[in-house]
Amino acid sequence: MIPEILDQEPWLRDLLWQSSLCLGVAGLVAFGFRRQPARAHTALWLGMLGAVVTPVLTAWFRSRGWGWMAPLDATPDGRAALPVDLLRKAGVPEFRQPWWILGLQLVWVAVSGWLVIRALRSVFLGRSLLGRARRSRETTLQRAAAQAARDLELPSEPTVWESDAVACPNIWCWSQPPRILIPEDPQRLPRANRWRAVFCHELAHYKRRDHWTSLVADLAVCLMPWHPGMWWVRRWLSRLSEQAADRWVLSTGESRVGFAEALLGLVPETPKATLAAVSKGSGLAARVRSILEAPAGAPQAGFRWRAAMGAALLLATTSLALAQRRVPLRPVVSAPVPDVGVWEITDPSCPLRVYPTTLDFGAVPAGMTKTMALWLLNPSSQQVSLSEARAGCGCTTIHGFQPTLLEPGGALPLEVTMEAPSAVGETRDRWVTFTLEGLPKVRVPVSISAGVADSE
Repeated sequence: MIPEILDQEPWLRDLLWQSSLCLGVAGLVAFGFRRQPARAHTALWLGMLGAVVTPVLTAWFRSRGWGWMAPLDATPDGRAALPVDLLRKAGVPEFRQPWWILGLQLVWVAVSGWLVIRALRSVFLGRSLLGRARRSRETTLQRAAAQAARDLELPSEPTVWESDAVACPNIWCWSQPPRILIPEDPQRLPRANRWRAVFCHELAHYKRRDHWTSLVADLAVCLMPWHPGMWWVRRWLSRLSEQAADRWVLSTGESRVGFAEALLGLVPETPKATLAAVSKGSGLAARVRSILEAPAGAPQAGFRWRAAMGAALLLATTSLALAQRRVPLRPVVSAPVPDVGVWEITDPSCPLRVYPTTLDFGAVPAGMTKTMALWLLNPSSQQVSLSEARAGCGCTTIHGFQPTLLEPGGALPLEVTMEAPSAVGETRDRWVTFTLEGLPKVRVPVSISAGVADSE
């Protein structure tokens, strides 16, 4: 079933292999920098962005006629587009997409729509939660939050809010200044000297703009929910963002052991609702291990690293999008279309149809030649690549053929010339064979007989 889907929908084939390649390469880079979570996060996020952008660029480049590989095309007057009403008149059945392919597309749209609705609902619940929260009256907490903002060199001080709907500190990054929510239960709060570290971690998400990268990652998952790599990368991004925020806390001089103890003290006994600004799904054990074993160094990825990764993304997406044959955009001069009743096909497994089925040149004076028109039509939904046209003998010539990429609904008019035998009454039967890439060959029988020249 999958090969048939990819054959019917070539754009889906491009989407699958290009997105998988982008995610795979980004995963390898992120794994290589796994001890530097900020750089690994940048590489992985840009890889996810490339997985979405590359197929779009591919379609746009194809519409512009761009590509690395040479086109398969006929001369400008060698292809004519046939209107739908003429196809119907000619007896060509109108292409209908299989019902199960349409069903899978509807499922895709439904799942993507459900994920978008779920994301919007999460944002709505977050704003509703903020509306029910109350401003904290603890001056100690506000001073700790202000000190954390100064340590991270943020332009504004956050506000601290309390809510019984959260089980651990969260930050809402979509307001200015950002809001930090903490549980109301005092038994769940860390010691006063640990609040600065906790607030530093939350504000590091704001400084890193994790709310924007999370939003883009969620939208990418909504666009391609059927791709397991998208879900895998999304979870990995969540873990890396938590580890990168932890590195910012350590860069302010916080004790590794003390910060790890503060995190362990925030483990909720019962699950409660959390905000959608930053995911909290990363493994706590892995975070604590990362904090205790983190090497010394800058917590940020660095401008040069981000610039290098951005340039690599631009080069990779452009190169992948151009890895296709150029489609010439020259104007097509429509050749006269024969008024026929039936278009025939020599092989039911081949989408190419020919008219006429047999080229019968009739009786021609001995040794003379005659030229007839032969039409090739592609009524299917896929491109047909004609790579070669070969006559059965030297007495038959095919005029004007070049390797051609026949688009869906396109037609290729050709001229075939055949020489009559030298002996009167003799008949010559031959074949004209067309070679198609990945499809059965199309063979058209041609025949001519030698007659007597008309006397003047």
